[in-house]
Amino acid sequence: MNSNIRPSLVSLLIAALFFLGFVDSANAITGRSTWVNPIWQNVVYPAPATPHDGSRDARSLQTAFSYTEFKEALWSQLETRTTAFSIRLIYNFDFSDVGDIINAAFKEIESEDGYTGGNLHSRSLSWSGHDNDVTIEFAMTYVTTYSQEQAITQRVAEIIAEIISPSMTDEEKAKVIHDWVVLNVEYDQTYQHHSAYDALFEAKETVCQGYTLLMIRMLQDVNIESKFVGGTAKGVNHSWNLVHLCGHWYHLDATWDDQVTYLPNPDFISWDYYLLSDAEILVDHSFDAAAYPDAPDSYVEGVCSVVGDKLTWLTSAEDAVSAARTQGKMILMIAGSDSCPFTTHMRDTVCEKADLPIKDRIRTAYVPWFSDVDAGSEWGPYASGLEPFTLPLICRIDPADADHYLDWTTGPQEADEFYARLLKGLPLKGDLNGNAMLDLGDAVLALKIVSGAAVSAHLEADVDGDKRIGIEEAVYIMGMLSR
Repeated sequence: MNSNIRPSLVSLLIAALFFLGFVDSANAITGRSTWVNPIWQNVVYPAPATPHDGSRDARSLQTAFSYTEFKEALWSQLETRTTAFSIRLIYNFDFSDVGDIINAAFKEIESEDGYTGGNLHSRSLSWSGHDNDVTIEFAMTYVTTYSQEQAITQRVAEIIAEIISPSMTDEEKAKVIHDWVVLNVEYDQTYQHHSAYDALFEAKETVCQGYTLLMIRMLQDVNIESKFVGGTAKGVNHSWNLVHLCGHWYHLDATWDDQVTYLPNPDFISWDYYLLSDAEILVDHSFDAAAYPDAPDSYVEGVCSVVGDKLTWLTSAEDAVSAARTQGKMILMIAGSDSCPFTTHMRDTVCEKADLPIKDRIRTAYVPWFSDVDAGSEWGPYASGLEPFTLPLICRIDPADADHYLDWTTGPQEADEFYARLLKGLPLKGDLNGNAMLDLGDAVLALKIVSGAAVSAHLEADVDGDKRIGIEEAVYIMGMLSR
């Protein structure tokens, strides 16, 4: 072999071995951390479920080439209750940020999957490597084992098949699930049972953690999002749910609705803690509100009923611009994702409100355009210079200059603030006295004009486009005020 080639081959072999993890560098840096889930740290619990019961090998290694891949790999291991595993990170990061990367992934998983997050009991981690290349060793403990989770999955599917029908709204599904849990699970006054498995099998008893986890697990099966809320109630550690229902977040405490003081009546159900606002739950519960989505609205029965005459949202920039130019309207663009609660709240709840009325303002003056950030980049130009921003991104756009926005905002807004934004710079249909609102003054003017009185009124308030104020405007104003 050529002596000039040999050193290059040796160097390449050493580099390959290092990349594959067979050669350890003497200069590797190390770190470690331990964590106990606050949900469980004050619980007198016999022993967390540590045995690995055959879901996969006790020690496995995965390699992640991005943060997203790392989070997905970690989530997969947690779902199968793997107790010992390793994940190697090979992408651009500083070694000093590894602890923050790990914590961020766990927090996001907990936020997106309250059931998996709630079942984490503790973790002990160590890592070693360098910038851009670190191997993390995980030692996990869980409240349930993988075999228990398989039993839970099967039993929940059976229950859902028994109590849920395809014709039910999400509101009806949440109610039926709440009632089933209250009627079929008993509060464990020995404080020995804490999991969804305990609630479904053997004693069928659990404390608040088990009620909360079972609610999340059953709601997941019908595609209703729910979160695990940890806090206190009357000064005692407690947990309950936040439930996302038809664009609204509500608190739901199934434990307190299963009131043991009413026993031995097995059919008693309380709805005192069913779908409450932040203000309502805070009467006797306490929690870190900043850590959870806002729940500002009191529950009104029928919130999930299909409302007729809903706004129609176009889904492409070309269609929105064409329609707006044809109809002589502005464009209201909401950019976000169907998986983002803030986005769906603004689109499906705030924009549909009739009491201000927002929906009528949008229908008469705007072409609504929903730009799905996961499906395309048409929203991108309107986000220029706004980084970082919180979804949804909301812009008012003049179709005559559709490459730019008139104004923008990000994140959720209060209804009255949003309504004021929609009114900005636009004539208000029916606003005969020009005070930027519909009120009794407009009604009086409309009646005077219809009766033949010579009074002045803003022609911009014309409702039907005939450039005059007449009976159509009077009917419209009276109808709007009656709402």
